[in-house]
Amino acid sequence: MATNGASNGTGGGPVNGNDKTLSPAFNDINADAQPDLLSAAEFTAACDAMARDYLDGKVSQQTPSLLYITGLPGAGKSTFAAAAKAKKPELQDAAHINFDDLRVYHPRYAQHVQKDSVNAAARIDKAVETLIGWLGEEAARRKVNVILDDAAMGQDITKLILAPFRDGGYDISAVVVAVPSVVARQSVHLRFEENFAAARQGQDVIPRWVNRSEERRVGEE
Repeated sequence: MATNGASNGTGGGPVNGNDKTLSPAFNDINADAQPDLLSAAEFTAACDAMARDYLDGKVSQQTPSLLYITGLPGAGKSTFAAAAKAKKPELQDAAHINFDDLRVYHPRYAQHVQKDSVNAAARIDKAVETLIGWLGEEAARRKVNVILDDAAMGQDITKLILAPFRDGGYDISAVVVAVPSVVARQSVHLRFEENFAAARQGQDVIPRWVNRSEERRVGEE
């Protein structure tokens, strides 16, 4: 089982010195300097909720399959996953896991979004890493078919993510969704503008975080 970090209580003080208004810009420092980690009880509760939402009721397979879709933020991974699932009946019962969506299992994510929607995801990133690790290991242990929708995070992280599936004897297919850097940047920008506008109107949204290393990779492509 993945291990969770020590809790920092209620999530620390104001984000960027501003409790009630949105941050004027993304501040990657929050990811390391002000992480809002999970207590042991919070970690267990989050894992139980993820298992219920993603894995319970899925059929264990003798030779399970993993469709791993990766690419830069904004490349169109989720669109490709939806199309692949619609075309292949064997994927209909697969657990479709988009790592961005796991942020909602952090008990204080909504509070961070309300205080500072730009930097909210950065505050809980380290905690969500532990949830990603646990969910992958649990899915592999149950031998259910899986679709992983994951931003390109580098070779070392990819190896860690895929390790439980390789060890579990999964039939692994990998797809890299590659687009010109300008397309990825435009998609990320439009996604942010849409989410920002929706949040200002009181709608529930899951802000998608692009960290500095991902941003640099987009620019280098």
